Amino acid sequence: MSRIVARNTAAEPIEYPGSRTEPPAEAPAPRPDGRRRLFKYLRIGLVAALLVGVGAWAADWIRSSFLYVHETDARVHSEMVSVSSRVSGWIVEMPATSGLVVTKGSMLARIDDRDARLRLTELEAELEGIEAERARIEAEISMVDLRTESRYTSEQAKLTAAKALVESLEAEVAYAKAEFERADTLSKRGVVPARELDRQRTAYLRAEQELLRAQAAVATETALLAEAKADRQQIDVLQRERALLDHRKAEIQARIDRQKLDMQDRTIASTVNGVVSRTFVAPGEYVIPGQRIAMVHDPEDIWVEANIRETEVRKLEVGQEVTVEVDAYPDRPFTGRVARIGHAATSQFSLLPSSNPSGNFTKITQRLPVRIAVEQEDGLLRPGMMVEVFIDVHDR
Repeated sequence: MSRIVARNTAAEPIEYPGSRTEPPAEAPAPRPDGRRRLFKYLRIGLVAALLVGVGAWAADWIRSSFLYVHETDARVHSEMVSVSSRVSGWIVEMPATSGLVVTKGSMLARIDDRDARLRLTELEAELEGIEAERARIEAEISMVDLRTESRYTSEQAKLTAAKALVESLEAEVAYAKAEFERADTLSKRGVVPARELDRQRTAYLRAEQELLRAQAAVATETALLAEAKADRQQIDVLQRERALLDHRKAEIQARIDRQKLDMQDRTIASTVNGVVSRTFVAPGEYVIPGQRIAMVHDPEDIWVEANIRETEVRKLEVGQEVTVEVDAYPDRPFTGRVARIGHAATSQFSLLPSSNPSGNFTKITQRLPVRIAVEQEDGLLRPGMMVEVFIDVHDR
């Protein structure tokens, strides 16, 4: 009896008793509808974000267009004081540097002043010489005055006495003449003897001689008085010399004051309290009058200047509240108010204004400068910073 063995043509594994194992479990495949649902949610989210962005942009546009005048052409300004030299010379000291905090009167630079000091010394010496000469003339005036005053007074008294003597002698001469004439008449009648007549004649002639001597004394005293008066005129000459010295003294004093001013100008000081913005020279350089040394500004005295389109100026008025957004501090808004509205467009201040001679005209919206007063906060606002302004015009 033959034994028939069946062959496994499919090369299946032969299972033995006790060795049968279960195949490993496979992961379930993802369901196609779940992936589609995920993409759907993403599309909805993107559309919603886009709608929110568009809505925010529209709200900001409406806010900017109807409730505010928005302008990006704006920046922080301050008075930049240019400190220049009034004299020429070499810079020997330059303590000023960019960013240095200074007060009014603080030294920014110093120019060599050795020559100026020598010129001042020369002028002061010349002034002392003039003062010494003036003192000499003063002493001479006093001496001449004392010497001539007594002589003039004496001669004046002598002249007065001589004139009085002449007057008395004139009376005596007139009396002697009358007596002589009467004696002469009586002598012709034989009443008066010739001896008496001779005596009267002698008296008359003696009186005339005395009168002549007195008149000569008057002339002499007059001449002496004139001479004393001429000596007194020397005082006038000396006084004129003193006046000339006074003019020279005033001239030299003015030159000394100018020289002192020149020396003061060689110390260049700040004219305001503030900060040094920039320096233009260094120690050892030669400067000339009018050359800039440094620029200084007061960080507390700042404002914002915005160039507003002419089509929106009608909405503005002084005192309107302004929100200022600084590019450097986007998360920190500043507030201010409209302080001044310009009366001329910025194009009027152009160095090369366009007169359009060709006739090809393109209309361009002009801009007017508007000053906005804003308070400084912790020194954050600095000249030149770009800002954006939102001027509240909802009341207009």
